[in-house]
Amino acid sequence: MTEFELSQSQAHALLLQRTGYQSTLVGLVKRAGLTRWYDARVAARTSTRRRVDLAGRYAEECRREAESLAQVLPETGVVMDIGCGLGGPDLALARAVPGLSFVLLDKDEFDDRPHYGFEAEASAYNSLAQTVEFITANGVAPARLETVDIARQPFPAERPVDAVISIMSWGFHYPLSTYLDQVHAVLRPGGVVVVDVRTGTDAEAELRGAFGEDAVRRVATPHTAFPRLLATKSA
Repeated sequence: MTEFELSQSQAHALLLQRTGYQSTLVGLVKRAGLTRWYDARVAARTSTRRRVDLAGRYAEECRREAESLAQVLPETGVVMDIGCGLGGPDLALARAVPGLSFVLLDKDEFDDRPHYGFEAEASAYNSLAQTVEFITANGVAPARLETVDIARQPFPAERPVDAVISIMSWGFHYPLSTYLDQVHAVLRPGGVVVVDVRTGTDAEAELRGAFGEDAVRRVATPHTAFPRLLATKSA
């Protein structure tokens, strides 16, 4: 099964996580009191027909992500996803690699002005409950999922993991230094980090500094707009 089922609220969250739609409208809405107009626009963008189309495109994108990630991730163990959002890549990976379980880390909050560039701190438009609902409604057992609300909970320093992934989040929207030391500490020997990084930042040098010069390489990715790095922790 490659299809995803998306509820209207999940489609709304996906739209706002993956585009600049929220940032372009929210100022006008607040200044002019156009909340009803804004809600109507969002509803139109997430109507049943458009939701099915969005779900299909998202499922195909995540299938390609999972296919690429499966080439470098272990077949069994625990994967931490930093900045998981709605969790589509995790859903696709869970379907493709039954031996994996997941620690889904994100902020459980809705920023008034989420940013889509590179800033010192991450922004969020996300509900972890909605993420779990989406993944489990699409066939993944709840026992394979853990969540961490990093806005209210500490980084799970006592939770060893076999891999850490971050798709267009950590290292792409905010610095690798945010979690780099913690990630290196919780990653088991031989474990891997797979992260998309923003061109023009020091991310690759930071990763080499933490894992070793020869432990970091670029890997294939379904997209071509920015690099994806793989770092392996020494055994």
